[in-house]
Parts: sequence; structure tokens; C-alpha cells
Amino acid sequence: MMIKTKISAGQMVEFHEKGDFFRLMNSGGDVNIRFFFMGTEVARSESVSGGYSEAFDGGRSFDSVQIESAITQNVHFVIRFGNKVTYDQPPVGNVSVVNNSGVINQFIADVDASEDAQLLPINSLRKYLLVQNLSEAQVIYLSFSGVVVPGGGVKLFPGASFSAEAFCPVNEVRALADADGARVLVLEG
Repeated sequence: MMIKTKISAGQMVEFHEKGDFFRLMNSGGDVNIRFFFMGTEVARSESVSGGYSEAFDGGRSFDSVQIESAITQNVHFVIRFGNKVTYDQPPVGNVSVVNNSGVINQFIADVDASEDAQLLPINSLRKYLLVQNLSEAQVIYLSFSGVVVPGGGVKLFPGASFSAEAFCPVNEVRALADADGARVLVLEG
């Protein structure tokens, strides 16, 4: 069943149709949807809008749907039993591609306890950073604000790693070990 209807502000409309899939194709704003089977509410979705869908699995289904709107609006929806419906629309407005592909710089560095080491210089284009402690016994300390002091900075136990993706520091990255002979793997993108 495919329905296009107008719902008045504060109105609740009810439709009777057996289904296991519901898709709200379009709406002028948010609506509340309740699904019923034999008079009992089996699911509820509040403040959803065009593009929302609900699939019942495991043999579950519904036999009526109530849609309620706080504003007067047109809604367009489908109910299916045994079939799913897709309705893709292109995005409206500005679109930004995040985390697009790029080059990864990878190397292993030795880190000692006597003097901190610069792992990476300042890089305003850095979008990804991973530093993994490859040592079997040594603890590594990372700093993003200058020289590392013993016991200071981000503490990486043997085998642990520091990863930055969503927010990636562009600062210089420095490291210091609690004992000589430590090694780290560095990935920068």
C-alpha cells in the first residue's frame, strides 16, 4: 500500500494494512508513528521525518499504523509485507567529503630514555596519526606541546597505541621512553 495524505496539526490518522516494512517517503516535518498488531502497540518511532524506515524481522509484523503530526503537512509512505522499498534522494546544499584518500607515511623509530626524540614535525595537513609502542617492556610517553619529561605526556604501555582520526593534532610529536631500546611505529596521513 502506498499512501499520500495530508495530516492536520495535532491530528492522528490510522491505516489498516498488514506489513513487516514501513517507509516514510516524504514528510513536511517530524511525525510520530505507532505500529500495532491485533490492537497491541508493538513499536513506536517519535520525531521521524522523510527517509525513515522500519523493518520487522523474525516473522514479526503489524496490522495497523498510526501517524501523528504536530503541524499540518503532507506525508507519503508505503507499507509492504515481504518486500523492502528504497527511496534515495540526492543531498541538498553543500556536501563535504570527509576522510578522502591520501598517502600514509609509515616508519619505525627508536626512542631512548636519555633524550626525547622528535617523531614528527608540525604538519598542518595531517589528517591521521597513529603511534604504536612496539616495545616488549618499555613505556613510551608522547608530547604534542614540546619536550617530553619523564613520566609526562600520553602514556603508552608495551603494545598500546595512540590514534587520532576525527580530531588530529598538527603539532610536533615527540616521544621519550622509560628505558633505552624502545621502538615505535608511526603512521601519518
